[in-house]
Amino acid sequence: MAADFKAPVIRAPKASPDEHGTRVEIGRLRQKIAEPLTRPISQTNLRKQFGGIYSYLLADEGFGLTVNGIAVQPWRHCVWSPERSVTRDGDRIPAIIEINEPLGERAVCNLCGTWQFEGNTECEQCGARNLERRERRVSGWLGIARELDTKEFGIDFLRNGRKILRFDKDIFRWEDPDEPSGTGEIEYPVEVPANAGRIVGEIHLDHVRVTYTKNSFDTADPAWHAATKILRSEGPLRPRKARELEYPTNNSPLAQLYRGYRRNVPGKDYLMPGTGAEKRARRETSDWVKKFHEGVAEFQSDAMWWEAIEEHEAAVEARKREKDARAQAGREDDDPTREFRDPAGGADVDDGQQPPGADVDGDQQPAGEAGGDDAGGEDLTEAQIVERLIAAGRPLPELNGEYSAAGVGTRPMRLRAYASRDFPFEVNGRRAPVWTTGAEGGSFVAFVDLDHPHFRVFDDDPEDVILMEVAQNLLLRARGTTATIGAVYTELKDRHLSAHAIDPGRLIPEAGELMHDIQERMVACVQDNPERPWMAALVDAERHVTRERIVEVLKTADVDSVIYSGEYLKYVPPSVVPRLIEEWPEAFLDGHLFTVPYAGVSEPGAQRQMVASITGYLSDIAWLAANPVDPPRERMIRARLSLKLLPDDVTD
Repeated sequence: MAADFKAPVIRAPKASPDEHGTRVEIGRLRQKIAEPLTRPISQTNLRKQFGGIYSYLLADEGFGLTVNGIAVQPWRHCVWSPERSVTRDGDRIPAIIEINEPLGERAVCNLCGTWQFEGNTECEQCGARNLERRERRVSGWLGIARELDTKEFGIDFLRNGRKILRFDKDIFRWEDPDEPSGTGEIEYPVEVPANAGRIVGEIHLDHVRVTYTKNSFDTADPAWHAATKILRSEGPLRPRKARELEYPTNNSPLAQLYRGYRRNVPGKDYLMPGTGAEKRARRETSDWVKKFHEGVAEFQSDAMWWEAIEEHEAAVEARKREKDARAQAGREDDDPTREFRDPAGGADVDDGQQPPGADVDGDQQPAGEAGGDDAGGEDLTEAQIVERLIAAGRPLPELNGEYSAAGVGTRPMRLRAYASRDFPFEVNGRRAPVWTTGAEGGSFVAFVDLDHPHFRVFDDDPEDVILMEVAQNLLLRARGTTATIGAVYTELKDRHLSAHAIDPGRLIPEAGELMHDIQERMVACVQDNPERPWMAALVDAERHVTRERIVEVLKTADVDSVIYSGEYLKYVPPSVVPRLIEEWPEAFLDGHLFTVPYAGVSEPGAQRQMVASITGYLSDIAWLAANPVDPPRERMIRARLSLKLLPDDVTD
């Protein structure tokens, strides 16, 4: 056998007439190969590998496969429903795009299965003349996964039902035929977090040749090039790059998904769950994806992900209303004519409308476990109090979920959280910043009082105080645990509030992305006089650096036309951006790029304050985008706050 690689064919009697198939036995394996296969963990990994490679045959064609008597389960992509979509320039782009492109007939060998070049009369592989003409077709789908991943994105390419390539990412590389180096450019992913994507798909290429080892397609085969042209066309995926190089509009399936979903911005506009804490704060749902692959029923559809998006948008809108209300209250407090308009020298007048949780004398009543009197002396049950708090509260989506901790032997705590105002609550006779109570189905609901004095005196986030309450609840329900509340709290924060971490590895790319977005949008703001910032705000050294970047990125020697168009603003150093705002605030404030007012503010000092409120944030973010070495913790905290606050002042 070692000499010619031939094995004998043995026919065995059937135990049942229904039995059919081919049995392949490999014996006398070397110890170093055979021994690992006896380990349960190795067998589990082998099932996972087979479940991925043969998922189509197992899930769609009814095949069965077992490893050591245990069935292999097909691995499926956790993708959005085909009914979900986004809109770009009036075009609806669904989350799943079906592919079904016929390529015409070609001869195939009935003996060895090799597809033939046009004109062959005998098989070029085995020499047989038993050829048959069959239709060739590129079929399958491309779509959007529900969660970003650094590994499990890219396209699966199948031949005869078996995945030859899994998570192939070369499809995202574009090679300019006029570029001498021939190295190509990676067009996706380019957003933060780095190297994480969500474009996936399964494409059947039964007619494309594979390599001898059958672990890759023959990329020199013209059929491979024809297939990739169907999927992504010949030009760049990036619309701006295509226009610069005078390619026609790319409407290929991959280009549509790129145009619709390339950004990782939370909300319905990009089908991305968010935390609700910030406009750009993405919610981590990898635990949900894990439960999807484990077959947990409630995670099979995309309903939970969609609900998370709706919660995020509701929370962001509620935060905006709160901010506007506080700004309006601040303007009224600062109004010098208020004392002349209001009776009693500007004192508040009792109009008979009391906030929830207050009696007619203005004394706050408990709304906690006691369920005391509410507005107008109305006696409320605890269920009614919860209902009112939910109706008036702001959801905190990033805290919704299941909580458990190592060494704490109790059932996971399912929780929903809300931020509350104008409704203080007492627990055991004391006003509390957080109130947690039971809800339907054994779950819990937590409310945090944003008006509690603690949040005016200390810089603790409301989410931190809720987590401390959750840690205490887990410990109280556990028996015999030796875990401390500090250990449980830090574990919960690592798992559920990782977005709050002062992590340069995450914050620096976020700062760079935000500055990039702002600089791109600045171009439209200066069209009345594109050269003004170039001449008035930049110094010679900054102009020199900007010219070099234009040549490097755009690969053009015509820098002047870029300056005259205003496009150079995309390539100025980020540290210059605050100065651009200071030099020409009328171009960027008043809703042009930032929402803060300017032209309608009559006092010069107040105008300077409006400008400084934006440039202060921008200076912090530009510093962070410059990738500082060993940045001080205090400076990182300040920059993180600027990253959190500035997006609220950027126009939609």
